[in-house]
Parts: sequence; structure tokens; C-alpha cells
Amino acid sequence: MSDSSPRTRDPAWVVSALLGILAVAAALRVRELVATPLAVDEIYILRVAQRPWAELFGLAARDIHPPFWFALVGGWTRLGGECERWLKTLPILIALAGIAGTFMLGRRLGDARGGLVAAALLALNTAHIHWSQQLENYVLVWTLLAWLALATWSLRERPGPRPAIATGLLAIAALHTDYLCAFVVALVWSWGAISLRRERRVLGWWVGTFAVVLLAFVPQAFVWASQFAREGYGAHFRWTTPGDLYGLARVAAFGPAWMPLVLAVLVGGALARPATRR
Repeated sequence: MSDSSPRTRDPAWVVSALLGILAVAAALRVRELVATPLAVDEIYILRVAQRPWAELFGLAARDIHPPFWFALVGGWTRLGGECERWLKTLPILIALAGIAGTFMLGRRLGDARGGLVAAALLALNTAHIHWSQQLENYVLVWTLLAWLALATWSLRERPGPRPAIATGLLAIAALHTDYLCAFVVALVWSWGAISLRRERRVLGWWVGTFAVVLLAFVPQAFVWASQFAREGYGAHFRWTTPGDLYGLARVAAFGPAWMPLVLAVLVGGALARPATRR
């Protein structure tokens, strides 16, 4: 296992740098918000979220998506009304939480400087800026998965109730936000189960936590099955193609067609160095 000594508090310059990154991120996303009206999909989500709770969940079950985002938007409208800029504040706040989570994850796996670089890259990513002000669940997926990665790393290194609860709640929320998160949750579970196969105590925490996640998803799994049977593959689900992966690499690499190669070289360099491989 890795070092379990407590992490020292970040120096003032790291905190100031992170706050500066978050301020720049917020300004870029508010600028995008002002220039972008609600789209058709966002209006549909709002109309579902406006319904009474029982009707909201019933409509969500007849959709193709899980209910968590509809419920979250419903709570947000009940808190502050239906002003367009108020509505779009919700995904912006979630996006900022995701950038902070990216810093925390980078710091946990490397150091504070690495965390700041990761947070700055996400703060300036044009695709993330655009979707951060959309009243859709995409930025919530990113934020939940970033924090889930951090929580599962904590559960692996320091097993106990707190990281287990955090991992469980984040995984449950992710599965009820977008069904495709199931692939990530399954991958994370497999990584932990394989890497911890000789450490029975930690493996017990790991398996037990994800067993609770699976049980919590069982009711929604029946809803998903009915949605999938009704919709089929359609436009809502298809297996990823090499072109899709290349497009995703371009999004992560700020768009230019030649940047995925640069990104691959940087990732390869990190994997080649023992100090950064994990």
C-alpha cells in the first residue's frame, strides 16, 4: 500500500492559484451563458422538472435517461425560480466543483502543481466551457466521475467508512445521472478488485461498497430495461468507434487535429516514468 501519512495543508500560493483558476473559469462560463439561450433539449428538461415530484419521476421513467438530473433541476427551480440565468447557474456551479475535484485528484495522484495544471486545462477547455452553462447533465457526469475517482483512490489507500460512503454515494449518483457511467463504475471496480486481490481487508471494503452500489441501482435497472426495450439502440446508444475516440481526444486536446498526438506523447511520457506511472 502507499504512504498513509496525513497530507500537509496546501501553502497559500496553491490556494490562491486555485481560486484564481476558478475565478477565470467562472468568468468564461458566465460569458458563454450570456450569449447562449436555452435550447430545445434544455426547455424539455425544464418542463419535466417543473412537474410535481411523482409526475416528474413518472415522466423521467418514460424518457431514455435516469431521473437524477431532472430531480436536481426540479429542486433548483423550486429554490430560485425559472429565470434563465438562474437555471444556468446550476451547471456552472457543478462545473466549478468538477474543476476543484480535478485539482484534488491531480494533487492526490501527483502533487499540487500537477493538480493546478489539470484544473487550469479543464478551466480553459472550450468544450467544457460550452457544456458548463447548458441545462443538461453532461457537466454533472464529469464532476461526479472526477470526484468518484478521488473517492475510490482514497478507499483503496485508506479503507474505512468515510471513503466507502463517499464512493458509494458518488457512484449511485453517477449511475442515476447517465447510464453510460456504468462502464466507468465497472472499470473502476475491476481495477480495484484486481489490484487488491492479495489484500483481503481492503478488498472486503471494496467489494462491500460496490455491492451496495449495485443493490441501490437495482430498482432503476428495471426502469432502464423498459426504456431500452422501448427505444432500442436508436440514436441514444451505440458502441464507440475509433472515430468517436479520436473526436474525444480532440476535445480533450483543445480541438486541433494534430493535438491528440501531442497528448498521446505526454501521456506516454507519464506512463514511462515510474514516479508518475500509477
